[in-house]
Amino acid sequence: MKTILIAMAVGIFSMVLPACESEGNPSQTDTDADTDSDSGGDSDGTDGTGMDDTESDTETGDTESSDTADSTDSFSDSDSESETEDTDSETDSDTGNPFDCSGDPCDPNATCNDSGQIFVCTCNDGWEGTGLVCSDVNECEEEEDDCDETHGTCTNSAGSYSCGCESGWHLSADTECLADAACTNGDTRVGSTVCGVNANGFLEQLCTEGQWEDTATCIDDDVCLNGSTRNGTTICGPNDNGVLRQTCASGQWENTATCIDDDVCENGDTRDGTTPCGLNDAGRLEQACTGGQWEDTATCVNDNVCENGNTRDGTTPCGINGDGVYQQLCTAGQWNNTATCIDDDVCLNGSTRNGTTSCGINGAGVLQQLCQEGGWTNTATCIDDDVCVNGITRDGTTPCGNGGVLEQLCTAGQWADTANCVNEIIDTDTIDTETVDTETVDTETVDTDTEPQTVMIGSVARGGGVYALEFTDGTDTWYFACKAEHGGRITDYELNGVDMLASSAVNASNYGSIFWVSPQSLWGWPPPADMNDNTWTVSVNESAYTVTLSRNNISIGGYNVGISKTFSVDLAEKAVVLSYTIINQAGSARSYAPWEVTRVLPDGLSFYPMGTGSVSSGSFSMFPNTNISGTVWCNHANISAAGDYKLFSDGADGWLAHTDGSMVFVKKFSPISAAQAASGEAEIELYGNLTYEEVEMQGAFQSVAAGASYTWGDVYWYLRDMPAGASATAGDTNLLNFVTDLMQ
Repeated sequence: MKTILIAMAVGIFSMVLPACESEGNPSQTDTDADTDSDSGGDSDGTDGTGMDDTESDTETGDTESSDTADSTDSFSDSDSESETEDTDSETDSDTGNPFDCSGDPCDPNATCNDSGQIFVCTCNDGWEGTGLVCSDVNECEEEEDDCDETHGTCTNSAGSYSCGCESGWHLSADTECLADAACTNGDTRVGSTVCGVNANGFLEQLCTEGQWEDTATCIDDDVCLNGSTRNGTTICGPNDNGVLRQTCASGQWENTATCIDDDVCENGDTRDGTTPCGLNDAGRLEQACTGGQWEDTATCVNDNVCENGNTRDGTTPCGINGDGVYQQLCTAGQWNNTATCIDDDVCLNGSTRNGTTSCGINGAGVLQQLCQEGGWTNTATCIDDDVCVNGITRDGTTPCGNGGVLEQLCTAGQWADTANCVNEIIDTDTIDTETVDTETVDTETVDTDTEPQTVMIGSVARGGGVYALEFTDGTDTWYFACKAEHGGRITDYELNGVDMLASSAVNASNYGSIFWVSPQSLWGWPPPADMNDNTWTVSVNESAYTVTLSRNNISIGGYNVGISKTFSVDLAEKAVVLSYTIINQAGSARSYAPWEVTRVLPDGLSFYPMGTGSVSSGSFSMFPNTNISGTVWCNHANISAAGDYKLFSDGADGWLAHTDGSMVFVKKFSPISAAQAASGEAEIELYGNLTYEEVEMQGAFQSVAAGASYTWGDVYWYLRDMPAGASATAGDTNLLNFVTDLMQ
């Protein structure tokens, strides 16, 4: 609130009240610009005490406030002097003191206080302003009310406000909104809040201030928790030293047939116990009865001589020169020979064969290999029928035109005539033969280096935790990427910007490609975090374009292993090469198999050459498949219901392919026999649900000595456009031939 103070100068008979003029006090009349003609008295004839002026004043801004009792008084000035301000301040006898509150100088909604020489105007509560002028305060809009904030209402009034409540609520004495009565105070009822030992009851409710409120009383007859047990009071046992065990059913204790008794056997008796023991945990510790109780002894009832799944070098000779021995596998606790010959001699000295190292003009041939000291070694001989560089041209020998010859184009390493006729005799009547310079045809200008070469692009480390292998042959570009995070996972395998792998947007946990140790029975589900989720260590060789990810002390079946993965590129094959190593960090030999799990998008077609036996699905639904002439075709699009679908199978020829209809993804690896697969696993495994598919293969299950390592490689990943004429259809010969040719 604003307050106006009016001060009086002692001995001065005129005053100026600009504040009153500016505020427009309704008790005063502005007579500015009037010409007063006083002739000796007030013109109203009622006072008789007005001042008699002998001057005729022309006033331009006179605000007379001397006579609050008679607002119509005017002074008549006969003087012609022009005055800009009338300072007459003589107070008529009927107006009182202009500096006190007697003239009601304040706003009607203000309070006036004076001391005889000054008055103070103060706006009343609920009003604001200078005091001379006061306006209503809207407490509701300015949130100066104390009405209930949740269910209350506020109504403004002149100088005040009033509180109310929403419908269904009423105002209490302290302006709080209370819900209208829903019940009669003191009444009770069964509420809806669940309670009781087995949550079969409901809390009782009491009506307080017209509202139902939960009490602590539970309306429930249950006395015990269903399924809980306790020792009862009914005597039992050989010597009536025990009591029957009780179990809680329907909230009540009931006797069972179980006798809680310390005397369970006759001292000195023995039996086979239940504690597993032995190399394969196939035995049981013998138990002896002591003090009426069965106790394990140190005697293991077990005939096993080896640990199931372990392997070792046997004693039966094998190999080309009988220098090797058959590997043995522990089955049912006994050592048995396998078909695997542990022998360094892989060939007959002096024999030759076609190797796998590319050579020749177009890289279409392979180096011949020679067997030396039982091992294959590349020679300098290239087994290659190519006679020219693909794509170059030359003048052929087939006549054409007017003395010309057909141009030849090198295709698949061989010269073939084209339809282009060169070196024709030109008509001399129209063209000066001298301008034809046959010397300009320089066959030496054919540069074999112009053949498109597959080259790497960019660095391996791409920043942001991404490590990539990117390469191009000038027409197609491949991009392979991995990250240290989430188990050292492969995240991308793209051809010309299109990714074959399922991303984390499909499934936040199961995406990309991961490596596991097999069999799954060693670790169950989910996979150990160190193997599948945690961050791995990364090592990069930029000059060799390789990236290696590794992690140690991964607990697999209670024993530690280390895993490393190395990724590189075979430019001649236009493929990514993957190599996996398992390091046995336990104190004794352990057996493991490698397992590559790659997730792709749904509705694709997977296929592979069938090995021995038949397909199975374990405890899962069978992954839809059909066998056509020895090739198994698995169409994920045929999965139409929710659930988990699986396929276990032995493969042949060491490849597994998948197509999404536009690209063909092929994995090439070393094949194994059905007997070499880990127990409960298979060389080829497919898993599918409605959102993604897993394309999986495993290597041989074999023993790894303490501190030794087991490397599985090289695994080749190929990614190609769908060949012309092929379709993603089971049994499509063009698609199958394309993959088998790629694997040659």
